[in-house]
Amino acid sequence: MDDFTAEQFLDYLASIQSKYEDYINLMNVGLAREQARMGLPLNIYTEFYWTLNLRNLFHFLGLRLDSHAQQEIRWFAEAILEIVKDVFPVSAQAFLDYDFNSVSLSALEIEAISNKSNTLSNKNERETKEYLEKLTKLGLKFE
Repeated sequence: MDDFTAEQFLDYLASIQSKYEDYINLMNVGLAREQARMGLPLNIYTEFYWTLNLRNLFHFLGLRLDSHAQQEIRWFAEAILEIVKDVFPVSAQAFLDYDFNSVSLSALEIEAISNKSNTLSNKNERETKEYLEKLTKLGLKFE
């Protein structure tokens, strides 16, 4: 370590700065932060503490466990859910039974189910796709 010079250290810091600039550039072209930061050195990581209640934790888990969420955040959410199950088993099961694994229907979706239709009256592609996912979850299929 005695051979490590101030110049080498400054070169090291410059390389870190360059990686940070690469991170910013990747985000500017549309890459997600979670993926763009994979090349950052560990000294860039941020440590934070948060507090929240179970309601907000379950809301967070509902968003992050969703099949539409990015895979990497789903892995974290799955790990958090396992911890929550150990600490709050009744609440965690209630979250799974009455929230996460439940299906909420809009008025348009209820109308379509009543009419035994695979399409919604508003013809919105995204909403129709979500509706079809709900039908699959409910085990319903209309001709």
